Amino acid sequence: MRISKLCACCGVVTTPGWDDEAVPVEHVGIVAAPGSPVRIGPETLARAALLTCAHYLPVGRARDLLETLTAIDVSTGFLAAIRGRAARQLEKKFLGHMRNLLATAPVLHADETPGRATGSLAYVHVACTEYLTLMHVGDRSAASIDAGGVLGQFTGVLVRDG
Repeated sequence: MRISKLCACCGVVTTPGWDDEAVPVEHVGIVAAPGSPVRIGPETLARAALLTCAHYLPVGRARDLLETLTAIDVSTGFLAAIRGRAARQLEKKFLGHMRNLLATAPVLHADETPGRATGSLAYVHVACTEYLTLMHVGDRSAASIDAGGVLGQFTGVLVRDG
C-alpha cells in the first residue's frame, strides 16, 4: 500500500512511486495493469480468494465483506476473476503434488454426481481420502473420469458406489 502525505504548510500531496525505495520489497508481486495507479497486494488477493473459493461466497457478498473487514473497495469483476487466477496458481505446483498423494494412498474413494454447467448436464468427479479431495468437471467418458490424473496410477483399494 502506498500512503499519500499532505503538507500542512503548502497543501501539496506527495505519493511515492511504486519503484520508490520506500515501497517494501515484499510488494514486488503486487498485481496491476502497467501504468495503473491502483495496486492490489498479495494479502488482499489471498483474502479475496479465501472468500470466493474456500467459503463459496457470491462475488457481491464477498466484495461487501472484504470492504467491511479491510476498508478495501474492489469491483465484483475483480472478485469474479479471482477464481480463475487461484486455479492457475494451483495448477502450477499444488495439483501435481495432490495427484501424487492420492495415487499413493492405500484407500481411495471415487465418485461422480451430475450437475448443470454452462446450460448442459455435466458430472463432478471426485477422488478423495479422509483428508484430501480432488474434484473436476467432465462427462462420463473414461478419459473424463480420470482427467484428474489419479486413477490410472492408483494401485490401492478403490471404494466406489457401483
